Amino acid sequence: MISQKIHLKSLTIAQRVRLLSEGLKDRHEMVRNAVKKKLIPSWLRLLDGNVLDLLTCLDVEASVKEAELVLKTIFELIPFPDLLKNIGLTKQQRLISPSELQPESALLWRCLAQHLRDEGAEEALEEILPDLTQFCSYLSGFVLTEVMGGEDEQDAAIQVMQKEFITNQLISIVLVYDLSDEAGRRSLDQMVRNLLVSDKIGESLVKGLVEIFSKLHSLSTRINQLAEIISEIREPLCKTVEVPMTEEEERKKKLKVASLKVKINQVREELQKSILDLDLEKAQLQKDELLELEAQLSQPCQPEPSTEEITQEPRNDSATLIKCLTIFCNIVECSQVEELTPALQTLHDGLILGCLRSEDPAVRNSGVQALGLLCLLSKDLAKQHITLLMQRLDAESLEIRTLVVEGLCKLLLSSRITSSKLLSRLILTFYNPATGDDSFVRHILGVFFPLYASEDGSNQESLCEAVMPTLQTLLHAPTHSPLASVDIENVTSFLISITSPTILSEECQEKVNVHDTLVFTLCSEVLTNPAGYLAKVFIRCLSNLNLTPTNFSTLRQLDVLVTKVIK
Repeated sequence: MISQKIHLKSLTIAQRVRLLSEGLKDRHEMVRNAVKKKLIPSWLRLLDGNVLDLLTCLDVEASVKEAELVLKTIFELIPFPDLLKNIGLTKQQRLISPSELQPESALLWRCLAQHLRDEGAEEALEEILPDLTQFCSYLSGFVLTEVMGGEDEQDAAIQVMQKEFITNQLISIVLVYDLSDEAGRRSLDQMVRNLLVSDKIGESLVKGLVEIFSKLHSLSTRINQLAEIISEIREPLCKTVEVPMTEEEERKKKLKVASLKVKINQVREELQKSILDLDLEKAQLQKDELLELEAQLSQPCQPEPSTEEITQEPRNDSATLIKCLTIFCNIVECSQVEELTPALQTLHDGLILGCLRSEDPAVRNSGVQALGLLCLLSKDLAKQHITLLMQRLDAESLEIRTLVVEGLCKLLLSSRITSSKLLSRLILTFYNPATGDDSFVRHILGVFFPLYASEDGSNQESLCEAVMPTLQTLLHAPTHSPLASVDIENVTSFLISITSPTILSEECQEKVNVHDTLVFTLCSEVLTNPAGYLAKVFIRCLSNLNLTPTNFSTLRQLDVLVTKVIK
């Protein structure tokens, strides 16, 4: 009904995208077929079969996945020759003119190339792609061309975003190529290196370039070479510049030109005289000399330009650091690295640690991401930096806080780390009123603590060690801190409940009763500071402890302590 009664342009871009996306992914085949066989063909007819116009109606930059889904359907509906006409490739070069290259045409080109590769249509693929060396030159030229400035900053920003989108599509096309051609591989390798060190390439384009680089080099050499590229980006090589001529050198140059002109006039007169005297042999020699002098005049002798090397300062601006960190993260993620190599250790010492101290939050966040990837490769490094990762529990970004909490909980549950300090920190995060809006964080911790405590007796021992540090932190929290308003008695009751032996699972290998130890900790605090607030809380909570009735040694010691408390 929509295809017949509602015109394409009557819908907003968001409505078009949602209609196509939900229709093509609907679980009912009848709905999917209606979109494939009726809606999309009817919209194409309204646009005279122009696929690029249809993509323009969908705003492909903001809805890439949806556009890819539509193109997949279109490739089944439209014959290849018609699709080829839609792209607008030149016949000889099989390239789109850079002036006509738009986000829609770049996306169509990339998706069609991937579709033909997946279908094994090698002959058709050759019709839409030039040889690899030529495409590398095309891609490099497009990237390094300056963006024409718009009328205002907003137009300029839009053009930059469009160029980044197009470049990403072109980089993805490279991955379609068969890289068996050695000449093409060399051109591609050089292009990737040049683009990675270029200021025209931001962090948004790094991932695709590193992926290409990974296909060109083995794991053993890839990391070292990319580490060298990072070093070149941060610490450019010495730059050789020509020193301008001095006034004396300029004067000598002018005298040389004047001398040549005088000599030419003199030889020309002698040549005329030899011709009149019919001395042809002498005339030929003079003619050769005249030609040589005229050649010297057209390219006058100049003093050999002097040069000097200028040492460039290391680059520590935020954009450069984020780009280097992005390259680093993609190295580790794309390369399936299994151990901390010397090159990665060098980057850890020379790049990542410095970025963690940056004043720019974006640089620090990228640094933490890079450090986290390294910690996955080295247990010693993880132990060294676990405190730093704990500090990210206070990050301003809710997404980062959630990921850190989730990651630390998983590490504790899998027994990869054991830390009473970390448990205390998580307990404080759970009860902190400032995290009241972080419902997902509170849900994670609410599920984690009972599960962690029930898994093993050693886990309860760690929780028991975290009791006093946690309560002391709450007791001495500054009045302006959100922790000052936390109900300490409520926290104490919670900690006693999750350390109870009654919640240990039947599969638990190590069953211990930590309450037999915790009771002494609480009583000792009461005796040490009987007038303190914690003493009153502990006295009320002592009756909630589940002591082992057959542990007579503990009970006798406890009897002595309780007697002292009563007195």
